[in-house]
Amino acid sequence: MADTGTDVQLPDEIRSLAARIDASDVPRVIVSALPGCGKTLLAKELARLWGGEVSNALPDPMCGAVIVDSSGPLPARLPESSARLMIAARPSDLGGLASDALRRDTLLITSADLFLPTEVSVYGWPMVADAFARGRPRASVLGWIQEALTASLSSAALDLLISACRAGPLAEAKIPAGYGAAMTELAPLLDRLSDAGDPLAALLREALAELPASPASLDLMERAGDPAHAIREAAMVGHRRRALAMLERYGGMHLPHLAGADLAGDIHDAIGEGPEPLVASLGFMVAVKKGDTARAQHLLSKWGGPRLVDFSRPVPFSDDVPVELLVARGLLAVYGNVPDRAARLGELYDLLARLPTEANLMRGAIHNVALSFYIDAGSFAEAEVSGERALANYADAPYLCFYVHLHRAIMRVIEGHADKARPELAAAEDCLAQTPFETPQDDRFLSLLRAVVAYEHGDPHPMADFAQREFANFSHGEIWPNIADQAMAHGADALLELSGLSAALDYLESWRQKGWRTRRFRVLIEQRRVAVLQTAQRWREARMLLDEMAGRIGRIWIDSSGENLRYLAAPEDITKALLWLRQQCYETPRAPAIPERLAALSENRALSWRNRQCVQIWQAWVARRRSELPLARRLLAEVIASCTARQVHAPLIEERIFVLPLLDDARMKAGPMKDIELPRGLRRRPARRTPEGDLSAQERRALLLLAEGCANKDIAREMGVSLPTVKFHLKNLYRKLGAANRREAVSRAVAAKLISP
Repeated sequence: MADTGTDVQLPDEIRSLAARIDASDVPRVIVSALPGCGKTLLAKELARLWGGEVSNALPDPMCGAVIVDSSGPLPARLPESSARLMIAARPSDLGGLASDALRRDTLLITSADLFLPTEVSVYGWPMVADAFARGRPRASVLGWIQEALTASLSSAALDLLISACRAGPLAEAKIPAGYGAAMTELAPLLDRLSDAGDPLAALLREALAELPASPASLDLMERAGDPAHAIREAAMVGHRRRALAMLERYGGMHLPHLAGADLAGDIHDAIGEGPEPLVASLGFMVAVKKGDTARAQHLLSKWGGPRLVDFSRPVPFSDDVPVELLVARGLLAVYGNVPDRAARLGELYDLLARLPTEANLMRGAIHNVALSFYIDAGSFAEAEVSGERALANYADAPYLCFYVHLHRAIMRVIEGHADKARPELAAAEDCLAQTPFETPQDDRFLSLLRAVVAYEHGDPHPMADFAQREFANFSHGEIWPNIADQAMAHGADALLELSGLSAALDYLESWRQKGWRTRRFRVLIEQRRVAVLQTAQRWREARMLLDEMAGRIGRIWIDSSGENLRYLAAPEDITKALLWLRQQCYETPRAPAIPERLAALSENRALSWRNRQCVQIWQAWVARRRSELPLARRLLAEVIASCTARQVHAPLIEERIFVLPLLDDARMKAGPMKDIELPRGLRRRPARRTPEGDLSAQERRALLLLAEGCANKDIAREMGVSLPTVKFHLKNLYRKLGAANRREAVSRAVAAKLISP
């Protein structure tokens, strides 16, 4: 593929350009272009038009038209002559003639003028386009590109081109002044390399892939291109020390947030594992971003010692514990749901004192971890402050700002202000649009939280659709526990409402099967399973699961809790207590201690607005069962009014097992409940009636126990009645359902939507 032009038909573009030059009155033409651009063809066409001959050097003396197609260096100055002169040369052979090209009487033709328009060829480079048009093998074209560029380009131009191939578009303003000529020389190639999907760009990258990056190329990549690629290249060519120095300048352990987890993983692999805190913390963060918390914990323990993953005692904050590993410990505490959040926050704020004010990413990471802790604890005022400080430190890192806005949106939902989550989600979307790498997992986070907002307003369909369609992809990669909690809770509840119990339980089981290894995730799954079983009125099964769950909040603790419920602080303890009290409100609403327990928990400052509404619904239910009608009416009316004012209907819909029987009670429709407006969607399910009329409370409870597979003796024990009484209730139940036996009764009840499938 020599650039002779002898066997190439004269392209229309060359003929047209030669005609324009001939028609102009410019006496001097300098053609400075890459190999394979058609310099020789243009020289021959001008020789024909001007009546001259093509030579390889300047004649002495000059007479008539002179056309020089140089194959080597040219003299420093052109001789003065009135004759028309055209010189074609490689850019590296121009030498001192670059200044001649600036003269008013000189026309400069570059590669940009000779490249073909895209409508003529997708490759643009004339020789490459012609080679493919003639059916030349791709390997042959790649070999020619490498040979032509390495032979013709100056060292500066080759460094610049390699940098652009490895790092993507270069910021022109940051390229040193000494590369000006090289940029002009490479202009069409650099333009094509700015488009990742350009065919010629792909050829260039492939052709130059084996050429090592020089120190000058690495410097260009770091200063004017993509520092992350510069780090990888430095590590790959054996400059480990230089790679580590660049890594420290460009984000360190936060590299996955600046360059993407995949590229950061490649960099970590190229550098190799090592005891340096910078390398160890980068490996930790790569593992976290890929969702492998167990490996992250292993790496932190391996390079920082077992004490860094032991949260039963504080880590001494001395200079022998690197800052990066302490920040990693803080992140691990979030994923592991470790106890004593106050101690963890104390560690984080002690760490802030060690950091210089310019360590923005590290300081932002600490505030971001604190934000998550505060949201878990329901300390929203402190969370607001941490969020603002994180955003201030993350000003130049839009991807990290994305996570802050995402967590603030979650906080708005928990506070019961779903509408106020929308601006945070819009800000998160803007940050994601500014992120220079693809983040499909984070697009799913946005979709999830938009579905959560819709669910809070009473529409479960987007959430159910997300759980059914997106979960398989969503569950891979990094998931902050706060986000996982939203996905698990709302997804399971939406599926329960629209698709039934089996779909909801299968969804929760799929989380378990994905292999979540932290205790926090396992606890979340078990807690949501209990809540789903309760909402589906599988009370016996829910109670058995509650009894089996580990933790200090169990039946015995609840039965003796009293005022202690007011002071619970750990999120896991609060959720467990809520589940137990929900269970007891249904099973033993007339127990003397139930009102006291509910009152104590309702005054717990760590309870979210949403949880507080649920507790008040249970209080209304218990008051009604204790014949305290005025209190029941007032409590329920307050909840409905509060939910209506915020347009957050999810608490009422999720607690419809308590709310609907209260609304169907004629004695409740007085006082503040007389003309109250009910939220849309509350009665989405049809009324629980059979062809023979309503089921009594005992018949309904017997039906629910039948659905759980209980034998008559189990039903008797659960209901606290004799076996003959159980048979009496079942006989009436079969009659109302038109069923002949227990299996047919359950089947007909599911078909009539009296119970969940």
